[in-house]
Amino acid sequence: MEITNDNRRAHQALSNCSLKFLEFVKEDPGRLTRSNYNGLETPDPKWVLQPWPTFVGPHMANELREASTSVFTIIKSLLRRFFSYDAEKISRYYEIPMDITQYFLYGVSDEHINNLLARGDFIISPSGLKCIEFNVSSNLGGAQLPVWETMLVKIPVIAEFLRRYHINIINKNLLSILMEHIISITRRSIPIDDELNVVIAFTESGQYIADPREHAYANQLFQEILQQRYNPLKGEAIFCDYSKLKMEDEHLYYQDKEVHFLLEFNNGTAPFRMRIAHEKGNTLIYNGLVTQLVSNKLNIALMSEHQDSDIFTPQERETIKKYIPWTRKVKDGETTYNNQKIKLEDFIISNREQLVLKPGEGLGGVDVYLGYTTPEYQWRQAVEKAFQKKNWLVQERVDSYPFLYQYGKKGYAEHNAVWGTFVFGNQYGGSWLRIQPRKHPIGIINIAQQAEITILFEVEE
Repeated sequence: MEITNDNRRAHQALSNCSLKFLEFVKEDPGRLTRSNYNGLETPDPKWVLQPWPTFVGPHMANELREASTSVFTIIKSLLRRFFSYDAEKISRYYEIPMDITQYFLYGVSDEHINNLLARGDFIISPSGLKCIEFNVSSNLGGAQLPVWETMLVKIPVIAEFLRRYHINIINKNLLSILMEHIISITRRSIPIDDELNVVIAFTESGQYIADPREHAYANQLFQEILQQRYNPLKGEAIFCDYSKLKMEDEHLYYQDKEVHFLLEFNNGTAPFRMRIAHEKGNTLIYNGLVTQLVSNKLNIALMSEHQDSDIFTPQERETIKKYIPWTRKVKDGETTYNNQKIKLEDFIISNREQLVLKPGEGLGGVDVYLGYTTPEYQWRQAVEKAFQKKNWLVQERVDSYPFLYQYGKKGYAEHNAVWGTFVFGNQYGGSWLRIQPRKHPIGIINIAQQAEITILFEVEE
């Protein structure tokens, strides 16, 4: 397979280094062979690492940073800006029962929302960088990135390329940025004496597979940050399931250590008994219940529908127009497309191949329909379901550039990519990619659909 002009344009958009790497791996058939990249195995079978890294230069790195932070800043303001945190209004728009909406809003504040942890999903296409959704959750994955980056640079093929072309990787440590964020908001929000302990909590059901290397690395890094920047403050980063935590006198403990920050890996919820520690200001629980609202994909529709509204500043309107694809909440009636009035249902049925249908609260690619891979009869069924549910959205399809990555036992192929960009509060944390061969029959780029993880290296040019 030859490297086409479209492939070159795709990789050139990332960096000159990205093109150099393609020429480098084509020089030697051994560099196309999967078995020559041993050492990238992970303890969790759902994480499959792609052998070839992605090299991003300053221009694209800066755009990923700007797009992620500016879009997330707008998303964090929507519950206040459109609904004034009013449960009835929120319940009506997101089609969530009133009692559940009130539960999600428990303890909500601008301060808490401003410091949430998130990952945007972007596609780099010929029409530019576009945000297809924003996942606002503590359980984002990515904490493994520093470990994976270390594994990748030790692979002989990668190490040889870096040496030959004197490539200088300038990645910041994603986990270090997260730890700094946690320490900062904890010290600002609750009383801290001489100790600050963080717990990364998960359920006993095996939702999070333990990797002692990751846990030891995270704890060591956390303690180094405390020693170097917050001395004499001490503490630990602890990984455990909720059964190991106990409440005493409105305080949360792991064994004999008080927990000051709880990072929940439970889709926005922690056992309700622990909410008392959060309510009393003794433990911060992130992201918490409001995750279910801020993470709802209908927020992308809300931005797109009102992109010309004065509810946004001129700069925000430009951000939305630049990074948000045309998106609408599925509902009866008329809307606009390219400044033309349309009847939404007729438009969705008639333009199947250019559109994507998905629920606002969907996870893991469930119930996501890409029109160009969905038979017409099944698309009509999905449209009917969406109008019945009233909490779905339709989005204009964004086509990824055709990036080349290693494929099969020996070779390479064109892949589509979704760029996961991490934001902690207002701080950009870095990126990774999920990739899927372009010939994949479903086309959904998701770990549940066997997408691979590709490590991103920011490089100087």
